[in-house]
Amino acid sequence: MGYLVLRRRDLPVSHRHIRRAVAVLCAVIAVGALTGCIGITSQVDPAAEKPAVAASQLKPMTIEQKQTLIAENFQAEVPVPMGEVVAGRAQGDLAWDYELLLPEPPASVATWYAEALSARDWEVVSEAVPSEGAITLTMVKNAAQTRITITPEPDATSRVKVILGVGVDVLQSQ
Repeated sequence: MGYLVLRRRDLPVSHRHIRRAVAVLCAVIAVGALTGCIGITSQVDPAAEKPAVAASQLKPMTIEQKQTLIAENFQAEVPVPMGEVVAGRAQGDLAWDYELLLPEPPASVATWYAEALSARDWEVVSEAVPSEGAITLTMVKNAAQTRITITPEPDATSRVKVILGVGVDVLQSQ
């Protein structure tokens, strides 16, 4: 008794294509089943689809850092980003000013200040871009007020000058 052995080359062309299609389909089903079993998903992160603005890498100073680097009596609840403190001083017990160099562009720094202060119930009363990429934010909270001026530096960093007063009109004096 003889066996009939069919080889690929012995099959008609149409059967070879069906066999190949079935093999590919089986492979696709197997891969799909395996990825489902081991938890691999191909879902796209919705945030990845939107062009993202670079997230700020700025972190707030601790109370001790603010009181050491800016002024001993600096208001603890006012957020200040970590950076190189160029100058800092108290103007009595109710007003302070400081200057920082920060490693981010003015727009990122302005966003950081607006978000950090707004989270503590400060209100932006004006935002201006007066010249050459500088940004000035004026914010108030009850009897407190601050003006933050952020200027671009040649090396893509920012120089920040801040005046802050509680119960005194620091905005009119500047």
